Amino acid sequence: MSALNKILSDGKLSGVYRPTQGPNEIARTAKAVKLSVVKLDLRKVRGKKEFLARLAKALRCPPYFGMNWDALADCMRDLSWLNDNGWVVMLLNGQEFAVKNQDDFMTAIDVLQTAAEYWRIHRKPFWILLYGDKDWDPGLPELPKSLP
Repeated sequence: MSALNKILSDGKLSGVYRPTQGPNEIARTAKAVKLSVVKLDLRKVRGKKEFLARLAKALRCPPYFGMNWDALADCMRDLSWLNDNGWVVMLLNGQEFAVKNQDDFMTAIDVLQTAAEYWRIHRKPFWILLYGDKDWDPGLPELPKSLP
C-alpha cells in the first residue's frame, strides 16, 4: 500500500488541505481505498449562492438542503445519504473563487474545516482538497506526504 493510500485511509488525518498531488492521482488512490470522490470546479462560481448550489449538487445533498452556511455545516457532518467509507472532495480552480469572493471563500473553508474536525473525531476519512495555481497559497496546510 502506497503512502498516499495509507494517508487517505486514515480518518485521524481528515481535513482541509492543499495537495501537491494532481487531482487524477488523488482520485485513483481514493477509489482504490474505496472512498467517494467528488470534483467541483470553482472557476466560474460567483458567490455563496452558486457555491452552495454546486456543492449541494455534487454531493447529492437531500432536497431539504437549506442553501445557507448552517445547512452546509449540517449536511457535511451527516452525509448518510452517500453511505460511503469516506469522502474526498476536490475543489478545483479555487484561486479564482477565493480572489473574487473572499468572504464567502473564508466562510466556506471554516465550515469545511469544522466538518473535517467532526469526521476526524469519528475517525472517518473526509478530505477537502483545494487546488489552484501552483504558486497560490490559500493558507491551508499541505496534504501530508507520509504518516506521522
